[in-house]
Amino acid sequence: MPTDRRTKRSNDAAQHDKTLEIYGVVLLALGLLMGFALAIGNAGLLGQAMSGLFLTLFGRGAWAMPVLLILMGSAMLFGRRQLSLTSTTAGLLLLFLAFVGVLGARIQGDLFDPERVVSNGGYVGAIVTWFFTEVMGGARGIGLGALGLIGLILCLNQPVRVFLEQLPRPQKQKRPVEQSRPALIEPDETESEQKRGRLRAAIVKMGDAVLDAHDGNAEGDSPEPVAAVRTAKPQPVVRDQHPSVPLAFSSAQTSKEGYELPGMALLNEPQAQPKRSQEEMRRNIQTIEGTLDQFGIEANVVEVATGPSITRYEIQLGPGVRVNRITSLADNLAMDLAASHVRVEAPIPGKAAIGVEVPNAQPSMVMLRQCCEQKEFLQHNSKLYVALGQDVSGVHRYCDLTKMPHLLIAGATNSGKSIGLATIISSLLLRNTPKDLRMVMIDPKRVELSLFDGIPHLMCPVVKDVKEAPGVLRAVWREMDNRYDRFSEVGVRNIDGWNEKASFAEKLPYIVVIIDELADLMIQAAAEVETSIVRIAQLARAVGIHLVIATQ
Repeated sequence: MPTDRRTKRSNDAAQHDKTLEIYGVVLLALGLLMGFALAIGNAGLLGQAMSGLFLTLFGRGAWAMPVLLILMGSAMLFGRRQLSLTSTTAGLLLLFLAFVGVLGARIQGDLFDPERVVSNGGYVGAIVTWFFTEVMGGARGIGLGALGLIGLILCLNQPVRVFLEQLPRPQKQKRPVEQSRPALIEPDETESEQKRGRLRAAIVKMGDAVLDAHDGNAEGDSPEPVAAVRTAKPQPVVRDQHPSVPLAFSSAQTSKEGYELPGMALLNEPQAQPKRSQEEMRRNIQTIEGTLDQFGIEANVVEVATGPSITRYEIQLGPGVRVNRITSLADNLAMDLAASHVRVEAPIPGKAAIGVEVPNAQPSMVMLRQCCEQKEFLQHNSKLYVALGQDVSGVHRYCDLTKMPHLLIAGATNSGKSIGLATIISSLLLRNTPKDLRMVMIDPKRVELSLFDGIPHLMCPVVKDVKEAPGVLRAVWREMDNRYDRFSEVGVRNIDGWNEKASFAEKLPYIVVIIDELADLMIQAAAEVETSIVRIAQLARAVGIHLVIATQ
């Protein structure tokens, strides 16, 4: 099978070379034909059409077109697979524009006179001359000269002072005293210096040969481990977990509207986070870059973001490397890293990089108190702002139920759905009084949400019997319709508008309906429950009623 793939690739490469050679012959013939048409004029319809077109565009500058076509055709004939816009090409283009602009400046009067424009710089030269005339007036020669100098600098591709230093200079005749002066370098030192120079040249040649052999083996055979001279890569930036500074008063109970909010002391204190091993990171970076290098992919790890359970290595690809080549190597990366699994995020949202997420050898526990003690959580203006945890980079993440406006938590058994519900409920209780928030909890399993039975935020005791769930949901439905009737009488559109106009006693609290194990509920009472859930999900957002549902 590998032999067949190599044979197929060689056949494709041969076919591709034939196509390039055909294009090269065509361009070479067109260049010669156009040169013949410009010089003699008897070149048939094609030659006359080409010469007429380029004479109209560039005038006397049309003589550069045959040279350009001949150079392009010769490059394709001699194996140049692609033509790229380099600084030299851009410099030549600017020099050509400056040249046709100077030719166009010779025209007196109307720059776009059809009879005179062909014998000077063509319409392109007339446009360049017109532009600098409009911008600089009579000093247009300064602009044309600056354009030509910029093109010359791009063609040189080096500082002007370096170019001037490389120009041959007339050597001054040495005085007899200097000629008779003995050499300052001893013969043995000169010989050792020459040996070192030969050694450096041999090392460079060896490195080039190794790199060429590696590129040839990247497609098929596995390359042998050799030492090659490579350019030093920049060290990746290690971005560890972001330590956020909690508020000083967050652990104490606070009073709000006569109600004592629970303090952070009720939550477990954060545990000491294990320190990430720099040696492990360095080893993983070398493994990732080495694995990609084996498949001929040029890539560098530019940043490392460590989270509680995953470390993300951000990779920047070389020019011309397809992103899907990285995604297909996830299994190879997992095998070389000796990891249970590796997730490739291509690309990272908001970044020009690809993320390789590797599980940590020692995952750290994320405590709810870490997220709830932050200023972003305690001082947020939304009443339904809940803490979710930390992301891959170790940054605290929150969400606003009023903007969702409903939440569905899905996952397999023992994947953390109930823990997620408990986190959301605890986040809501830490910031809201019973006047601000009321809850309805339906728990067919009877054990998860029963821990919150008896809190003053409940509109009714935790519903454990499936037969009672349809009646409770219909009561929430009726509350939704009642609120809409009250809003229409006052002329407000949502609960925020109502609470701004209403007195303290008439303010309406938000209502969060929490349902655990919806699948079991649908099995036993689908006909009664489904209509109520759909109705609430469609209309309840404006009146401050939100659903949080967990299901398998």
